[in-house]
Amino acid sequence: IVNVYKAATGGTAIGTATVGTGATTATVTITQLGATASSVYVSVVNDGKLESTRTVKAYDAEITAAPVGTTITATNNATGTADTVKVTGLAEGDIVNVYAAATGGTALDTATVASGATEVTISKNDLLTATGGTAYVSVTKANKLESARTAAKYATETVATAPLAATITATNNKAGVDDTVVVTGLEEGDIVNVYKAATGGTAIGTETVGTGATTATVTITQLGATASSVYVSVKKDGQLESTRTVKAYDAEITAAPVAATVTATNNATGTADTVKVTGLAEGDVVNVYAAATGGTALDTATVASGATEVTISKNDLLTATGGTAYVSVTKANKLESARTAAKYATETVATAPLAATITATNNKAGVDDTVVVTGLAEGDIVNVYAAATGGTAIGTATVGTGATTATITIEQLGVAAGSVFVSVKTEGQLESTRTAAKYATEPVSTAPLATTITATNNKAGVDDTVVVTGLVEGDIVNVYKAATGGTAIGTATVGTGATTATVTITQLGATASSVYVSVVNDGKLESTRTVKAYDAEITAAPAAATVIATNNATGTADTVKVTGLAEGDVVNVYAAATGGTALDTATVASGATEVTI
Repeated sequence: IVNVYKAATGGTAIGTATVGTGATTATVTITQLGATASSVYVSVVNDGKLESTRTVKAYDAEITAAPVGTTITATNNATGTADTVKVTGLAEGDIVNVYAAATGGTALDTATVASGATEVTISKNDLLTATGGTAYVSVTKANKLESARTAAKYATETVATAPLAATITATNNKAGVDDTVVVTGLEEGDIVNVYKAATGGTAIGTETVGTGATTATVTITQLGATASSVYVSVKKDGQLESTRTVKAYDAEITAAPVAATVTATNNATGTADTVKVTGLAEGDVVNVYAAATGGTALDTATVASGATEVTISKNDLLTATGGTAYVSVTKANKLESARTAAKYATETVATAPLAATITATNNKAGVDDTVVVTGLAEGDIVNVYAAATGGTAIGTATVGTGATTATITIEQLGVAAGSVFVSVKTEGQLESTRTAAKYATEPVSTAPLATTITATNNKAGVDDTVVVTGLVEGDIVNVYKAATGGTAIGTATVGTGATTATVTITQLGATASSVYVSVVNDGKLESTRTVKAYDAEITAAPAAATVIATNNATGTADTVKVTGLAEGDVVNVYAAATGGTALDTATVASGATEVTI
């Protein structure tokens, strides 16, 4: 017998049922549990036994739970394509209604979840508002009341994607030639509109992409003489017009050439002067004038097919005494640019040597310094100066027959680092400007590393030593008592085939201190000095922690063990802190680090 109660204890059963013959299930029918969610308490009475305790079981409210917002997708399509509201997370037989308001009103449309499905899509033309808004969605489960409505926002009807600026080319041609705006990456039937403003106004040109095409060319009578921008939109079939993409265009007048792209070369009489302009495009027309405005072009040239530069070459094109040429460019369908000034020197001056071709070597006193220049031509004259302008050459040399290099010998450039200034004079040309070439200080030997130096301070009567390793045959090692100045207290030269020098010093002193060690390499100045500390002549006392004294019973030897030693160390044991004779002594064996007396 199954009893159903409204409380955990006490009260009267609100329903009861007995399991029938051969059955294992009981269904208790109750007129109404109540509109809201709550719990029932269920007991069982077995034959011949008392009623069991009651088991609690929760039940839902009579109203269906409203759908979760994330399970609803409202899609507002353009006119001609059905709008949709899709709801997921449902159960077979659930009924979905879509409303225009949060409460009241009639459903815009409805749908029932199919057998075995967990979602449903309501699809209907103009189901949603074209300008965007909110749909309200309810669910009604079997034997339940309709849920509250869940809001689902949706955007305006589908807007076409705006064209990328990189797909737009706006060309502003001179008066009499139509301007164009070309847009690529489109689809057949797309409509391109061109405006003069980012928003509002009427299109100044429009074009539809043709059958099988992906490009539209919008023709506009004139954009205007000055540089500005157009604003381009795309409208696709069944979609709203896109936002507008800005694209700048040049003025009708060709941009003047950048001064850095113009090279005017004034050659000596008998050789044509030249004006070279780079950074151009095929078909560009270049004019050279003698004045900034007015007058007739001295000469003209057109950039060849596939080229990006042009050179105008003509005898006496430029004035022998130097001056300024004025260069313009005219692009196809553009007006001639303003003129760019290009100064030029007097007739041809030799090209200054590149700094990378000059090597200045500053040797120590007694060895001539040299300046070597490569990349020259036979007969070129190279001058070396101590200053960037003016003064007399401190050295000169002429490139020999068949040679491309000149070596200028100079007695001494100086001990410190500095610069020389090198010019070249080619036959029939003026002397070039001077190119600076730095030189280093006279070569200084590399100071020895502290780790390669061992300074040993022996007791009186035994010479002290400073040993330096990692050297080269012929290196000279000097040992000083100070970091700078003073006289060496010892010196040694690395012998034939050796890499080590041992400097012997009668006595460094009883206390710990430091020596300062330098090296002189062959052909170089003495290095800086490297400091190296040395110990006092007196051996450091053993640390208490390294000494273990063991006092054994009579008949067994007592021991004193000392660790942390070095091979050959002599250990003495005394009965007193000072004075007296050693009780015993021992020497650390070869390869050992401790001893036991």
